[in-house]
Amino acid sequence: LDHVSSTGSSHVNDRANIAAEMLIANERSIHTDDDQTWRYNGTHYEKISEKYLGKMLRRILSKDGWAEEGGLTRSTADAITAVKQIRWSQTPINAREPKQILNFQNGELHFLPDGSVKFREHDPSSLLTSVLSFNYEKEAEAPVFRQTIEELFYPPARERMKPRSKVEQRAYEDAYRKNAVIMADHVEELLAYFIIPDRWIPAWFLWIGGGSNGKTFLTDLLYLLLDDDAIESERIQAFTKNDFGMERLIGKTMAIDDDMKTGTTIPDDFVKKISETKRLSANRKYKASFTFMNRCALLLLTNNYPRI
Repeated sequence: LDHVSSTGSSHVNDRANIAAEMLIANERSIHTDDDQTWRYNGTHYEKISEKYLGKMLRRILSKDGWAEEGGLTRSTADAITAVKQIRWSQTPINAREPKQILNFQNGELHFLPDGSVKFREHDPSSLLTSVLSFNYEKEAEAPVFRQTIEELFYPPARERMKPRSKVEQRAYEDAYRKNAVIMADHVEELLAYFIIPDRWIPAWFLWIGGGSNGKTFLTDLLYLLLDDDAIESERIQAFTKNDFGMERLIGKTMAIDDDMKTGTTIPDDFVKKISETKRLSANRKYKASFTFMNRCALLLLTNNYPRI
């Protein structure tokens, strides 16, 4: 990372500088940008609060009576400032172009320009901000998963055509089976697109249907595939009701409104903005606005068609 060192600042005391350097040496991958602090946890970067950063520094400063005159609180504040100066990056993590990488618990699967893939160890330089909830197994198969997806698209018995002969019955069953296979292929393609943090296809997604038709089941699959850091689950109005809604999308792979109310009007400007990988602006309370690279796919679930 392109960090800029500023350890010689006169307003930061020496012991705070040393505490900051000790923390960085121990953690190795601490990265700050736009007043946000990121910590690499072995698989991906996660945002940590200033309070949590201060807690880690306070432990160091508390050893052997390290706090400067003026108290532990002041020394901790100075050490936080030192960390942000030493590990500040000119290019924020979320302002960089996303990479076509699937991040698993046991490593990273890189999709290369020639269409091949390569499995690699976790690497902080990949700048990933989320991880899938399971391991990569090259030879793994999932017949039960596939069967379950196909069964979602078989019509219930009450909705099936009533055959007038065995020949007609076989024809209907064959048609149902072919449709289920086509739809399962499509769902698997969608799931693959959702879990890769790169929006190279400009699109947003709307799943419509009455109750008990599989929408919630497929959404629950996404929650199982992705970790909590990757999904922003919220009413769509939360992103547009004030100037601070866009901040929710930073570092997210998906934004999901899993129960959009009947009569909701789709905010056209918002869905267009986050339908692809592009630089967006966000505001934060009492702080300067900033830009970030959108990596988020929008998925809306509803029982009735919304207003446009």
